[in-house]
Amino acid sequence: MSLRIRRRIKQLFDWKPFDWIVLLLSAMGVVMELLTQFSSDWVVWLLGGFGFLYCLWYLHLCICCPIQRDWLLAKGHFLIRVVCFVVLTPFVVTTAFVAVDYCKKESSDPKELVYDSNLYCDSLASDSCSIADDPSLFWTVYYHFIDPGNQHISTSEHGRRRAALVAILGYFLLNGLLVSILISWFDRRREQWLKGEIRYDWWAFLSLRRIKVAVVVGANESTPTIIRRLLAGRGEKPVDYVVLLTNDDVESVRAYISSYLGNDERIIIYSGQLDSVEMIRQLHIDRATEIYVLGESSNDDVSQSYHDTQNMKCVRHIASYISERGVQRIKCRVSFEFQTTFSVFQFSDLPKQISDYIDFEPFNVYENWASCVMVRGEYVELGAWGACGVDGERIIRYTPLDGDGISATSSDYVHLVVVGMSKMGVAMAIQAAQVAHYPNFSTGMRDADGEWLRRPSPIRTRITFIDERAAEQMQFFMSRFPNLFALSRYRYVDGESDGSWHDPMSDSANPHSSLGDNFIDTEWEFVKGNVQSPVVIDYLREATNESHARLTVAICHPLAHEAIAAALYMPTEVYDKAQEIWVYQREASDIVYNSSLRQMSDVPQRYKRYSKLRPFGMRYADFTTERVTTDRAMLCNAVYSGPCGPQSALLGTVNSERWDKLPIRDKWSNTYLANSFATKLRSIGAADADREQMEKLIEANKAAMAECEHNRWNVQQLLMGFRAYRNEEIEEYKTAADADNYKRDLKMGVERAHLNICPIELLHELDSEAAAYDEILNAAIPKIIDN
Repeated sequence: MSLRIRRRIKQLFDWKPFDWIVLLLSAMGVVMELLTQFSSDWVVWLLGGFGFLYCLWYLHLCICCPIQRDWLLAKGHFLIRVVCFVVLTPFVVTTAFVAVDYCKKESSDPKELVYDSNLYCDSLASDSCSIADDPSLFWTVYYHFIDPGNQHISTSEHGRRRAALVAILGYFLLNGLLVSILISWFDRRREQWLKGEIRYDWWAFLSLRRIKVAVVVGANESTPTIIRRLLAGRGEKPVDYVVLLTNDDVESVRAYISSYLGNDERIIIYSGQLDSVEMIRQLHIDRATEIYVLGESSNDDVSQSYHDTQNMKCVRHIASYISERGVQRIKCRVSFEFQTTFSVFQFSDLPKQISDYIDFEPFNVYENWASCVMVRGEYVELGAWGACGVDGERIIRYTPLDGDGISATSSDYVHLVVVGMSKMGVAMAIQAAQVAHYPNFSTGMRDADGEWLRRPSPIRTRITFIDERAAEQMQFFMSRFPNLFALSRYRYVDGESDGSWHDPMSDSANPHSSLGDNFIDTEWEFVKGNVQSPVVIDYLREATNESHARLTVAICHPLAHEAIAAALYMPTEVYDKAQEIWVYQREASDIVYNSSLRQMSDVPQRYKRYSKLRPFGMRYADFTTERVTTDRAMLCNAVYSGPCGPQSALLGTVNSERWDKLPIRDKWSNTYLANSFATKLRSIGAADADREQMEKLIEANKAAMAECEHNRWNVQQLLMGFRAYRNEEIEEYKTAADADNYKRDLKMGVERAHLNICPIELLHELDSEAAAYDEILNAAIPKIIDN
């Protein structure tokens, strides 16, 4: 049976007016029997046949579909069905008697159930007593149903058995169970459902088909979006139910989720500790298509400190359960609140006792939002009113950091100013460092010997932090990425110091001096103050006056009102010359969105002060990784590990099993490579080109794009914790008897030194085979996009 037909049947039987119609027809049938002097058997048989199907359906619902039954019960939709069930029972029993006798070629006689002469009058009474007419079979059944205890006046043993059956049904359904036991059970069951205390065993999922569930552990701001995504069939596989475990108040969680989804019929909420072994055993993981470990809300300091630890403890219990039950390997997405914790699991593999049983995929809300803004470039907000697209959607589009692209001959550079070194601010800066790499770091020209001509002052992407605690935050940030800042230019500005640039590569004591001039195409600034302080105002005005800067401002204050205030009271030059101003709005996007929308459409051009504001970072957003990103990352890996060789860019075979066995750092490396496609295509004017034209443009710019890719890879590896070779290590590598083993040992060692983190010229000298892959991977972009 198709999904559409099943939904139609479900909608029909869940339609409350339908039950009232059934009840009305049943009452009309009783009235016809009471008021008419003729037999209306066709009415009884019609209602009996229909009642049989109706009762059979709800018996199936009660016995085989307890999840749906409990939801109807808790929502108050079940009582009317019980009433219909009781009222239809006499019609069903009467029709059943007639059908059985018809099969036996007998005739159902009401006199077998009750004496007609003793029904209304004592035959030994006075002559004035009149004897009632013989009742119909239906009325005889109905008489015993509402008034048990008269079976002794039946005329035969066969009739007594039938009368007893009807009386027992009436006793339990009408006189006992419905009034006391059933109502009491309803109240108790409803209270347990509301508190999340009901546990469904495997038989609760009995059906004509195998029920599939998705498991979500933890209820926080992201939970409604995740559940909506899963129930919409946009997870690993379509699911019938989502099982949610929370240690928060279940009624509050349910109300919160329902306010976003509108209907919680397909959500099963359990109350319990997230890291409890016993609770993990009750989550039906053996039926799960995927698992999300989100953790609870982390708005206060105490919950934040325990959030990531609790999630990993839960992951360990899940892996242990899967290993015990012999369940197949399951996709498990785990949320990390802190980027430091996220980085650990982003680039380090889990123990074998965990990785063998779950396909571990860590994610961080802040990094995913940064990717949404800078890579996807748009966010589709569901269920919004106003100027929007179809089906209540509104689309928020973000201008890329490089605008329409920066070519190899361009003198422009990207300047991202991040106001507030919050978790979101740091994530935005790191994402920019991953994607903001352009082919104009060199001149875009070669000399007579075929070597790239370096600019006297190389053009670098500039990432600026503005924060009142910039000095302290700078130390923490640099200590987090020591290998990056061992090579990158940076400076600190506070209005008191001279704010001069520090270039580690120009320091004679630098252990990496043999790598030559600074080859990192990003530079960092740390400015102390807030948007209203004179130092910052002067700095922003200077930044807007840079003729070749493509300026974007990201205001990342964690409190919405502070972010809005900073966005509304910046120097006027910023509104005029910045490409866009992104405003972090954790709770809702409406204030910023509506302000910018009104200015874009209704205000004359000279007054459009806030038209460049764009909200981002909403907690209810669907920030999960798009399937297309994973597919492209898998194809990138297929190019790298497939039969391509240094002379071709053929796609290898996409092997999901091989992808699952990749170290997690390699998965992320391929993902970041896929994220760079749009920036690269804009830089050569191929963003909207067809495949043939795209291939021609890539071939024409292959040298510049190859250097750009290597520059991007350098920064990516430094952010992942690898470091460049020191001077003595390069010399040892050149003279090593077994250079490959030497390189492998340093790469897999404690310090994770990577030979290929170096200028592209030196890369061709040290590892020419690896250098060839920059061109190969770029040449494969059209094929990957087409797949």
